[in-house]
Amino acid sequence: MIKATPYSMPEASKTADQPSSTPSENPTSVMIVEEQLVGLSGHHFGQLADLTKNARQCGVVPLVLCGRTAPPEVSSELDARPVLDGLSPGSTVPLFRGRSGALCAVLLGILRNALTLIHQLGQQPRATLLLLPTAWIPHIAMLILVAAVSRSRISGVRVQFLSRWDPTRLRSRVDLRIVRFLLLILNRLHHDVRIYGQTPLVCADIRGNSSLNVEWLPEPSHSVRSDLGTALGSPAETTVFGSYGFARHEQGTDLLQSAIRILHERDPSFDASFRIVWPCGNFNAPDGSVISPDLRLQESGKVNFFQNILKKNEILELLESTDWIVLPYRMSDYRRRSSLLAVDAICRGIPAIYTSGTFLEELFTRFGAGIPVSDSNAYELAIAIERAKRESPMFKAEAKSRADSARRFFSVKEFWQRVL
Repeated sequence: MIKATPYSMPEASKTADQPSSTPSENPTSVMIVEEQLVGLSGHHFGQLADLTKNARQCGVVPLVLCGRTAPPEVSSELDARPVLDGLSPGSTVPLFRGRSGALCAVLLGILRNALTLIHQLGQQPRATLLLLPTAWIPHIAMLILVAAVSRSRISGVRVQFLSRWDPTRLRSRVDLRIVRFLLLILNRLHHDVRIYGQTPLVCADIRGNSSLNVEWLPEPSHSVRSDLGTALGSPAETTVFGSYGFARHEQGTDLLQSAIRILHERDPSFDASFRIVWPCGNFNAPDGSVISPDLRLQESGKVNFFQNILKKNEILELLESTDWIVLPYRMSDYRRRSSLLAVDAICRGIPAIYTSGTFLEELFTRFGAGIPVSDSNAYELAIAIERAKRESPMFKAEAKSRADSARRFFSVKEFWQRVL
């Protein structure tokens, strides 16, 4: 099992998982910098919508800076300012063809965004805390320029790293050395810099052999309905299994399809239904084979493929009427990565089938309930699904008994308390 750094919950959070109804008398001004926020769908918008909602009750006055190409709806929903150039692979527009064109675009973006941040900080009535939820090399370089010029306008810097490397590869090891070097410079430029990782292994990778202090920052769950206790689960006798991440090889969607086929071969009368979100068409496996929704499974009436992109509230509605969440994520991709879907399931008292050795095992062992399976093993996944249906009441009771504590630990209020 992955060993996580123990985290002690502040005493105040043990009595409530919702923000206080009384705004703080001395709120902290926080500027959230997210150049990858360019639309209403996806992880970035959903996360920031939850972080900024009721932020004042958590002692925070947020200001979101997002990508220049973000539609007006993002600005209106989050009161965000679309002023940032793209710095990440998915948001950078190369200045010309070739790798040098992309590199020049990143370098220009670093400079332009640094000047933008300096200008935005100068407009604030008091010193502001900078929060970068998804940081990498260009973002730290940008912060160094900003801290060198506007140090007095910055009350603190908070940067979080998601897993985007493979330490077994030379390129990743070089990138991590560059990150550490830049972070050490940033630490010298400002007295209050905190560095976070999405998982404990990410923290260890960033820290390396350096003197950097890197902490695990648990990702807050989406808001949980007040009638959760009476709304959860399928009203019918049929056990409902859900797979609500985008269908991809790394998330083991192909394994789930194979497991369902095995179940039907072993017992054609196996009474369970499966919901699989598959909005982006076919995907390729590493061996070059094309993986697509199995229409024969859909024709059986026991598998429902959702082939349109679902909004956050639609995913949550599906989740809250699900008995089991199925997460056969591959260890090569999720040993270091977390999953907001897993956190949302835990906070709703929903048990899971998950891959042993991934960070998901740490999450469900510490905060929820479920059944581990070996990596990339469709037969073992099928057996686990049979067990989940057979022993569902026991696992669901355990998951629900731990949900209150999980909701406090993964609440927005706790997130802000950790970073302020």
